[in-house]
Amino acid sequence: MHILMDYMRHHKRLFQFLILILIGIPFCMWTVPGKGRKTFKAPSKAGRQARVHDEADMLGTVGSEPLLMSEFQQQLQQAMQQSGSQGKRPTQDELKANGTVDRILETMENRAYFKLQEFARGFSVNDDLAIAQMKKWPQFQTEKGEFVPTAWNRWVEARQQTDWLALYESVKTGVDQDVYVAMVTAPANRVLDKDIENELLANSTKLRIKLASVEPTVEVTEEAIAAQYEKAKETYRDPVKRTAEYAAVSLLPDVPEKAVEAVKKAREGADFAALVTEYSEPKTNQGDLNWATVSADETGPRKVLATLTAGSVSDPIITVTGALIFKVEEERKNETTGEREVKARQLHIAATLTDAQKTERRAIADRLLAKAKETNNLTTAAQEEKLTVATTPAFTMKDPKVEGIPQIDSFPFRKALDSLAADTPYALVDGKENLYVAHVLSSEPGAIPALDQVRDRVKNDVTGAMKEKDEYKEKVKAVCAKLSAETGTLEEIAARYPDLALTIKETEPFTQKDFSILSKIQCYVPPTKIIEAFKDKAVGAVAAPLNDFFGRAYVLQLTEKIDPTAEDKAKWDEERKTLREQRTQMAQNMYLDDYIRDMRARLKGKVDPTYNPERLQLITGTPAPAATPVDGAATPATDAPAAPAAPAAPAAPAAAPAAPAAK
Repeated sequence: MHILMDYMRHHKRLFQFLILILIGIPFCMWTVPGKGRKTFKAPSKAGRQARVHDEADMLGTVGSEPLLMSEFQQQLQQAMQQSGSQGKRPTQDELKANGTVDRILETMENRAYFKLQEFARGFSVNDDLAIAQMKKWPQFQTEKGEFVPTAWNRWVEARQQTDWLALYESVKTGVDQDVYVAMVTAPANRVLDKDIENELLANSTKLRIKLASVEPTVEVTEEAIAAQYEKAKETYRDPVKRTAEYAAVSLLPDVPEKAVEAVKKAREGADFAALVTEYSEPKTNQGDLNWATVSADETGPRKVLATLTAGSVSDPIITVTGALIFKVEEERKNETTGEREVKARQLHIAATLTDAQKTERRAIADRLLAKAKETNNLTTAAQEEKLTVATTPAFTMKDPKVEGIPQIDSFPFRKALDSLAADTPYALVDGKENLYVAHVLSSEPGAIPALDQVRDRVKNDVTGAMKEKDEYKEKVKAVCAKLSAETGTLEEIAARYPDLALTIKETEPFTQKDFSILSKIQCYVPPTKIIEAFKDKAVGAVAAPLNDFFGRAYVLQLTEKIDPTAEDKAKWDEERKTLREQRTQMAQNMYLDDYIRDMRARLKGKVDPTYNPERLQLITGTPAPAATPVDGAATPATDAPAAPAAPAAPAAPAAAPAAPAAK
């Protein structure tokens, strides 16, 4: 295990490269052998042609490379975890339907094709090269990259029982693969200096712009509104109203003793800002919340601010991350709105459930669910676990919250009960603050409202449909072309075209990396597009149309251009290095992707994947085309790249390799 960890640590680049780039999709197949796992080891050259795998684990082959069921299941589990949301994992059938299963199989095939090509080169790495590569590991190097013989000697002496032959073979395999990847992606290493400098300049140049959405008026007739309503009445039906009963298993930690201690000190007069510095995690801005409007309708922990007077301190409020304590320092009435405002601080003391506690509470919820299903009585089941049952008021999927359910858990609670099947009356809902076993008590179908009640919704739907038509899009283009040729300020342009009702907004200065600044004014045009549009333009220039992520067209005017400062340029050396690495990585990704596509095209008909049809049908639901059953060890397909003669295995060293003499 130590040897494996050393190897993975010192060949981090190789593993990241192969896992993140080679395959090109998120379900990586390049696994590293580990204790207790059934994984496919990259074997030594000597043993490459004599591999035998458990027949029950054979899904198929690509040439002499196996495709293993265990490998597929491992990647499928990862896909389920990555695709899950709101505590619900997709089923294998759902992953079949959305193409994930096919992508996993394609990825496994790609890995096999790549290994066949890599092996067919016949590249040989000897022991001396393996040792030389190991000496480059960071733990044997100074910060300046100089080899430290004493560190090497200590490492060797501490591993007298090591299987050095196995270690050499694993390092050789890594070097072999590293060299092959480097060869395939060599053209990607040519990153032009001028491209880096242009990007540095663009990243540091700030623009300020004015903009307005270009949306010519759409005339919607009453006849069109009535027709849309009649055609799609069901879409305007009110949501189903439900009431539910539930029992909750808390996922909140106990009140930390530090929280009780901090409240006591605060109420005895200790400086609250100093207590924040002493206790709070993370320590930021001494917990200052500044002035905020609070009301009885506030949700979440801060609702306690509505009950605190100036100078008072709250009890600890437990959340999933720990205890929050608030102190109101001042209060006032807003002169414009008349609402109460408070100036407050908060203290956060970290606390979470241990893994054992989480497991215990999950077990309680599982028992509660099983007992409720068995007895069809949630109250009886809850009493056995010393829990209480509560009933919700009527709620719908559109309600912002469910009374009695914490705000953070309201959406998963509503969603779980909305999708509850008639034959599964009890649901286990994964919330952040609680696990819920819930049951629908009543369900009332929503009514279809009269047209007058939903007229605005219907009109918006008609308007949206009209704006999706080609003639409207052509009209927008024509208007934008006219606006882009105009001169003067954007306000003057808007005055010339009052029928467009242009609403003008202005941004703060931003760079091409500052998307958040644009989103503040609800503009979702990519900043890179704006930078490009005004790249060679002077202040005052107008650009149109620029489309956002939703397809809306904008007219923009450049009002200020701010060149990089000396402070900006002082950071360029480090940024230049990062940009070069990023561009190289992206280029390598593209080259590897192109290489794999070309490789598959070249080998098609010569080394096609061969599957066990029954096992493939079990996985995908469809039989393999022209499939041939796989029995036992993998065998090369006809015309597959021939494996070179295996080099003689190096003799196992009688002892650990001697450390080189200190220089």
